[in-house]
Amino acid sequence: MSLGITLSWRARSHRLGVSRISLIPRSPRWSRAYPAHLSLACRQSIHTDFVATTRRPGEADYESGHAPAQGITPKPSHSVTANSSVAAEVSLPSAPRTGERQALNDADRASSRKPWTPQSSTAAKNTPRITSGRYGSSSPIDQPLSRLKLDSERKQDGKRATRDPIPQNQRNKAIQKYKDSVLVSPPITYDVARETRTSSQRYEEGVQRQSRLSIIRQIKGVRFTNWRDTLDLLRLRTRGVLTAWKPYARKIDASADLAEALLHTVDYTIWDIQDRSRCQIELHWAEKQKPSARPPAARLLLSGDDHALEHAVEEITRLATRIGGRMRIDGAIGSRVSTPLAEELNFPDGQPMKTWHSTLHFERPANQVQYTLERRYEEIAKPRVWTPQTFEAYIAALTRSCLAPTLAHKLYGSGVAATNALLGLLHGAFDDPEARSSLSTRALKLALQFIESHGHSYRHHALQLVDDMQRLGLRLDTDVFNIAMGSNVKVKDLDGFDVMLKRMLRYGCLPNLDTWMLFLQMMGNERVRRHVIKIMHSLGFFSEPRAVPLIANQLAHFDVREYGATDKELASVDVRGQDWSDGIRPFMESMDAKYGSSWKTLANFNKIMNELGRMGKYECCLELFYAISESTARKPTTLTINTMLLHGRSGRKLDFVIAALERAHKHRIHLDEQSYHEVFQLAFRLRKPNMMGLVWRFASIKRMTSWHMRNRVSHNTYIDRPPADAKTDNGHDWPALPRFHQPDMVAELQRLPVKKRGPAIANMLWARYASWVPVDPLHAMLARAWEADNAVHAAVKQAKQERTALLSQNLDGPAPLRKITVPGLPLVLRRPTMLGLNDGFPRGLGESLELEQSITHLAPSSRTD
Repeated sequence: MSLGITLSWRARSHRLGVSRISLIPRSPRWSRAYPAHLSLACRQSIHTDFVATTRRPGEADYESGHAPAQGITPKPSHSVTANSSVAAEVSLPSAPRTGERQALNDADRASSRKPWTPQSSTAAKNTPRITSGRYGSSSPIDQPLSRLKLDSERKQDGKRATRDPIPQNQRNKAIQKYKDSVLVSPPITYDVARETRTSSQRYEEGVQRQSRLSIIRQIKGVRFTNWRDTLDLLRLRTRGVLTAWKPYARKIDASADLAEALLHTVDYTIWDIQDRSRCQIELHWAEKQKPSARPPAARLLLSGDDHALEHAVEEITRLATRIGGRMRIDGAIGSRVSTPLAEELNFPDGQPMKTWHSTLHFERPANQVQYTLERRYEEIAKPRVWTPQTFEAYIAALTRSCLAPTLAHKLYGSGVAATNALLGLLHGAFDDPEARSSLSTRALKLALQFIESHGHSYRHHALQLVDDMQRLGLRLDTDVFNIAMGSNVKVKDLDGFDVMLKRMLRYGCLPNLDTWMLFLQMMGNERVRRHVIKIMHSLGFFSEPRAVPLIANQLAHFDVREYGATDKELASVDVRGQDWSDGIRPFMESMDAKYGSSWKTLANFNKIMNELGRMGKYECCLELFYAISESTARKPTTLTINTMLLHGRSGRKLDFVIAALERAHKHRIHLDEQSYHEVFQLAFRLRKPNMMGLVWRFASIKRMTSWHMRNRVSHNTYIDRPPADAKTDNGHDWPALPRFHQPDMVAELQRLPVKKRGPAIANMLWARYASWVPVDPLHAMLARAWEADNAVHAAVKQAKQERTALLSQNLDGPAPLRKITVPGLPLVLRRPTMLGLNDGFPRGLGESLELEQSITHLAPSSRTD
């Protein structure tokens, strides 16, 4: 198989959000603090030392990790078959490391490095300065990025900005350095204009993010980080894989007590051993034990390279020695038995065996699935006695709980307050003196994953937790630091990544495949990504089975853009005019030729679905959905449906959205808040009143309304409307809108302000009809509403045409438009009953009702001559 990494790519994942409004507080921390958030004394102390010095290397020539990388020209791709080795397609540079570094430095326009020497006091006095009352001190003129910040600050509060003495060409040069950053993916031109604008918006947000991070670095007084230095540090401190991957290379027969320990002992399960050793383990044990004098033994099958196998065997042997278990190792030269009693292992004949895989974390017995919480976090019961098992269970109960936004607002006042309360409980559990002996690395990982999932603004909680556990002597591994580096990857903070990487190396942990993938995700330049992947190949990472799917996930976007493009260089910036007439099958065959069959994972399919939606290949998206359901063990999820709905809304393709909802109903895929949000936004943009009312009622009954939906309903719900025969000369005053509320809700809504009417309607609909279910699925209701909305649009269009014709005839004034209210498409609900009850309805079905809605739209006023 061939990875095809000699081709160019620019594949970058984009999170599919709904409201884009962060619920994370912007507290004045170093990681996110603007200068205005810092006190005057603090700002003066920050600038005291470095203001009087010369500019640091990189501030003038910008030799940081944001410098552009050009000229890294790979060798041409070789023609290989699907059965070829992975290394056949990867052309590594034949020059030594010094030549490789020289090629990279020659390619970078900003690669000149100067020694960092302090400037004399005389030279410092001659440095021109610009004062700013907002900072409380001055800054050198050769810091254009902070000068840009100062210029924007002087324009606030309606104050006239003073003239900036920095030349315009110098300012543009500073901005261009961010636009050429290797951390920012360039904009892509698509056939769909809205997708092109969205790509440009992502690009501008990336540029602004790097500018903001640079200003924070200057305030802190830290040096810029060069991405080459970080890459060299990764390469030099990574233990390469020197031998081939060996499936089932070791077989270990273990006693029942050792098998029990490998499943339930905290930090010593087969999943924990794999995290530390890279060795994949399968545990086969009797699912049902027959009554016998001795419990049945278990069998372990180990797969990996030689170093991983030896590391895993040492971990298992150490655990067996500690608990007094028995084991026998087969498949290795000079195999040794842990105890003299290994021959006494009992293997039952013909008894069914159950298998646990270390690669499947959901098979862990202590795994806690996400659940819905309907009370305060403080009411989650603490264990009476702290043990490693009970401590991990308590942390899992906290981090895996899901509190509904409405309930969080009711119990804590806001979602941010609820999150802060949960973080307080986490810190309290880890700081509890009675639980010191029960702390575990697995519990720490659960807490860090929860903190990092809430964004970069909560990063100080994660750092504080790692500091505390390191001070207490808890055993940390590489995955702990990888989780802590995850937030830096999301915001493209190379400096924070470099700091955490060096801290990990000082602690004694070495980078693994996940560390390299985090660094690869941070790079937005395809040539830099290609260079990183070549180094990963030279270190032997491709021998690990999960490496190729992970790398394919990073290249999936570019593979989609490149497919069918006539100009390979143009494929990285322009994806218009590609030939997808043959469907998705030829593309998947080309992917099989590059990566083999192991690339077909759900994450890779979702990445491809996202890029196809951006390109406007909606038919290919439907074909890919069918391929996902047929070729993968894990079926399509809500993320797959939301990706289709997002791009259907962006392309204004109502038929595609209905088809996606139909497939979701067929495969029993749950729709979440984002799903209803995308459909509601599309109906609003297309002015489909019946669709808007139906989607609003569907989402309200299931309590899946987004903030944007509630806000839209609040500003489009008219309680005190004029009579039905009211007339107006402005047709835009009365758009086609449904009635979002029920008639008996008017009295309650009149007492509320406008901005609270949407949430009130959603809460009342949920309180009344939460136990009811719609008779027809959403896609069927939308298909019928489409026809009804087309009739409404035809009537409005005819009314406007008649009014325009009267205006052209110069009669005694135009006929005013009036609004009329007509019945809309109702939503039929049915109350399900318990099976076995005979209440006059069919088994499983109860009484039904109709949620009526009315549509108000424009119509021509009757004219009397």
